[in-house]
Amino acid sequence: MTSIKNPLIFLLSVCMVSFVLSCKKGDEAGPSQKDLLTNGAWQLESVTLDGEDITDLYEGLSITFNKSGTYSITPEQNPLVSLWFSAGIYALTSNNILITDASIEYTIEKLDQNQLVLSFNYTAPSSRVSSVSGFYRFTFTK
Repeated sequence: MTSIKNPLIFLLSVCMVSFVLSCKKGDEAGPSQKDLLTNGAWQLESVTLDGEDITDLYEGLSITFNKSGTYSITPEQNPLVSLWFSAGIYALTSNNILITDASIEYTIEKLDQNQLVLSFNYTAPSSRVSSVSGFYRFTFTK
């Protein structure tokens, strides 16, 4: 029977082997929220206002968020119904996107590689030509 001459070396060896075996490749973090948001153009799938489908008012809408903190919309939307400027600046927080030009804060309900869902409450200005107040939900896909 072999005896262990130096228990400290044996203990360190066991710890090193355990540490190496516990490191798995699958432990790597996935893409960040900003990486997901800025990975190409998002195509509009649907829009609801207080639960009612109003997608036809935004037909063909596409939005691209850039890593530099800017965004752009194509095609430019009818200003009578659009809640987006054709281009502008945004700020991303943990669960929100703040469109600074319009001072609208969109809640990120869902963001993954295939889908972006944004919602917000909007109070229209008190003018005759403006969007409608209410709870909006925009669903975009890749």
